[in-house]
Amino acid sequence: MALAANLSPIWRGSALVPRRSDAILLTHAHPDHIGGLLSAAGTPAYPNATVFLPTRESAYWLATSTFDNASDRGRRNVLLVRRVLANCAAQISGVDDEEVIAGIRPCPLPGHTPGHTGYRLEAGDTSLLIWGGYRPFPVHSVCAARKPPVAFDVDPEQARRTREILLRQAASERWLIAVCILACRDSPEWRTPPQAIVCAPV
Repeated sequence: MALAANLSPIWRGSALVPRRSDAILLTHAHPDHIGGLLSAAGTPAYPNATVFLPTRESAYWLATSTFDNASDRGRRNVLLVRRVLANCAAQISGVDDEEVIAGIRPCPLPGHTPGHTGYRLEAGDTSLLIWGGYRPFPVHSVCAARKPPVAFDVDPEQARRTREILLRQAASERWLIAVCILACRDSPEWRTPPQAIVCAPV
């Protein structure tokens, strides 16, 4: 469980102060992404922040069928997510298709979870896609026709299609991509040889 207490060493000596945070954009609600919203005492760790969460994502985790169809581990995750949503309910603002904050637009990335959403920022000719919960695989395993699934994908086939479409668009338009889990050494850029998308250090 990713409680905010585990982030204390990062906060110390930095400009990041929880009470000064005014906006948190969540890509999805897996426990390693949403658990940090609570303190060790179970209270909101960022009490003055608006928490932006995709509407489809919260609906998925609150649905009875999500709990009923889950494994034992999955049910524990569902209960954790629901606890976070309940304790932070006053802070949560739904994300649909509209601009979230000036200059930041949601980008649907369904498959990893039903409401998985990235956030796209643009400055001049440069675009940055914040894509939480996606792991770019090493060069030898990213052939477009054989991309491996990521553990915990709710819909692996939809997730595969989403990744393939978005990676090709990102490579074609030369987006920058920020990810939370990285299999490549150093920072990646995406290039498109005839049959593959390549993660190369820059």
